[in-house]
Amino acid sequence: LDYHTADEGFTATIEYFHNRFRNLIDLDPDLLNQGIIRLANIDEAVTHGWNISLSLTPIPAVSFQSSLTHLTTRVTETGAQLRNRPKWRGWLGVTMRLSSTVNVKSQVTWVSSSFDFQVPTQTTRVGGFAKADITLNYHPFTAWSCYAALENITNSSYEQFAGFPSPPFTFRLGLEYRA
Repeated sequence: LDYHTADEGFTATIEYFHNRFRNLIDLDPDLLNQGIIRLANIDEAVTHGWNISLSLTPIPAVSFQSSLTHLTTRVTETGAQLRNRPKWRGWLGVTMRLSSTVNVKSQVTWVSSSFDFQVPTQTTRVGGFAKADITLNYHPFTAWSCYAALENITNSSYEQFAGFPSPPFTFRLGLEYRA
């Protein structure tokens, strides 16, 4: 479901999704509880949820964006959750066009905790987290752009996967070509 004003100054999108996956490979949860790492076939898993996205452009040079997603996962055979799929994920962003070729975007992302498993510590959940990023984009030509990004500017300590800390404050430069 999509709504936008005639001048596209405001858009709202509501989406529902339902997916069925077959023949997934994952760690065997029963053996993991015993400290044994072995891959197993998941015959079928189902995911479903919804996403709401909003965008507001009060003046041509400034745009506010947001998104919120809710996800439910289930292994059909056991009823267990799929690993590493947070139930909630959302973000808020602001984009400012500084000139016809330069813009800056700031974004705050929030992710809820998720089910995971790490053998040595018997950890079964990864905590939720929030992080903030800023990106400066320069588009000198239609197909070319370059960017400078400051990621995790609050230097938050978090893990998306048990036992694998995400990088602290990071600076990236990039060049992009789109044909």
